[in-house]
Amino acid sequence: MGYPGEQKAEGSMKLKARLLVVEDERLVALALEKCLTQLGHEVVALVTVGREAVKVAEDLQPDLVLMDIRLKGDMDGIEAAIRIHNTLNIPILYLTAYSDDSTLERAREAHPYGYILKPFEERALKSAIEVALYTASLHSRTRRTRDRMIGILNDLSEGVIVTDAEGHITFVNARASKLLGTQPDHAAGNFFGEIFRLAEKAEGGAAVLPISRVLMDGEAVSLPGSLLHTGSGGMLQVDVNLTPNRNAEGKIDGMVLTFHEAGAPGSSAQS
Repeated sequence: MGYPGEQKAEGSMKLKARLLVVEDERLVALALEKCLTQLGHEVVALVTVGREAVKVAEDLQPDLVLMDIRLKGDMDGIEAAIRIHNTLNIPILYLTAYSDDSTLERAREAHPYGYILKPFEERALKSAIEVALYTASLHSRTRRTRDRMIGILNDLSEGVIVTDAEGHITFVNARASKLLGTQPDHAAGNFFGEIFRLAEKAEGGAAVLPISRVLMDGEAVSLPGSLLHTGSGGMLQVDVNLTPNRNAEGKIDGMVLTFHEAGAPGSSAQS
């Protein structure tokens, strides 16, 4: 899904987008289409049933889906919205005349970008769509930036492990995954010391990793010539670096651990 079209007018940013309208009341759907077109958006389709909405969303990849919560048929608007969100990651904006707690609680499973109460007003519709598009655009940029960085990290020949502030793994790159014999999704959530295990050179027992110096004191730590337990059951001598990861406010919110074969120039570790 691409970004919504962006047009500048009178010094402000206006987001114009391709919208899918899912509404089983024909007159309401036509009124919505007319209003959305006047606001400068493109309505790619008008759909009346949930199953068709999922298929059309997959085929046309709209920037935003306006979804009526109550649809006739075997799939209501909430189920259709959940499927579209989970499989296509397309943002949802609900249309509803219902605001009871039980309905809204179930509707939240699709992580909607907002609600438009029927009968709708043009001003409320315009505002809700612009906020949803802007928020979706920010999230999309964040995902693209994250995905690009993951691609770069996976291309490194140096092992990289990222943890949260408690030392639990949030990311393992391809090189680290290969050497440690674990899949990234299996490693995620584990305490990093359970996955990345160093041995004492003399006794051969488990080495104590200086986690508190990194996560509590904010100190960068180097452990050259460490012995690492590999996924194949062997031992590999590696140079290890642990660095605190700080957020925009300067607070430590995790740690980055990098390692490569001892003696290898830079991060040119070999299998």
